[in-house]
This record gives sequence, C-alpha cells and structure tokens, in this order.
Amino acid sequence: MMVPRVVVDANIFISYLLVANDSSGTIVQTFESISSGRYRLVRSDRLIAEIRKSVEHKPTLRARISDEDLEVLISLIEEVSIPSYRDPDAEVLHLLRDRKDNYLLEMAYDTDADYIVSGDRDLLDIRDQLERPRILTAREFLELFEQMPT
Repeated sequence: MMVPRVVVDANIFISYLLVANDSSGTIVQTFESISSGRYRLVRSDRLIAEIRKSVEHKPTLRARISDEDLEVLISLIEEVSIPSYRDPDAEVLHLLRDRKDNYLLEMAYDTDADYIVSGDRDLLDIRDQLERPRILTAREFLELFEQMPT
C-alpha cells in the first residue's frame, strides 16, 4: 500500500510551535501523526519561507517562538518530507481568494498528495469543489488518522 502524501499549511506548523508543550492538543497530535511515518509530508521552499517569514516578521510570534525552536522544526520538516519541485512563481491554479495560498494546491498536485491540512478559511471553503486532494482541518485529519489501520 502506498503511503498517503500530505501537504500541511504553514499555519499548522506555526500553531505547533506555539503549543508544542501541550501533548494532548489537536495540533501537536496532528504533527506527531504526520511525522510518524504513516504519512509522507510534502514540503517546498515556499512553505519553509512562509513559516520563517511569519515567525520572523510578526512581533507576537517572534516574542513566543525562539530561533532554536523554529530551526528545529524546519530541520524536522526537511528530514521527514519529500520535496515539491514545482516553480512557486509558475502559478497555474487560481482557485483561492487569497492567491498567495495557491502554492499549497500546486504542491499537492505536483506530488499527487492525498490531503491538505489547514486552518485557512479560503482552503476549507473550496474543499467541496475538489475530489482530491481532500482538504481537512487538523482535527479532521487526526480523526482520519485514528481510523486508519497501522
């Protein structure tokens, strides 16, 4: 059986950095399920750049997330994921109101991903328009993960 591929939005990774000490939380459990090996995480340079930019340029995040924690997370993402090589500037999908998030769909199509996990309303609003990838919240993904055979 092929290991399902999953694209995770930067907002999920940032939320993980904010609540990493709460092992019972949905975000932490979602991240742990993705890094367990039962799923194959997809990454791109643009995703990594968005995580960095969000943390480094938003004072509220900057105050709560250390450089070390950010670098550990990025190293972990790079270690457990497969790359999407699609040119981030060659945007061909225009499905989202916020065009800067179209790259997540591009990553999913480029790598034939099965899921996108996000808390972004624009992505969640179009999920009924797409057969694949399935777009799920962190909680929905975690519930799906718990139902899957090991």
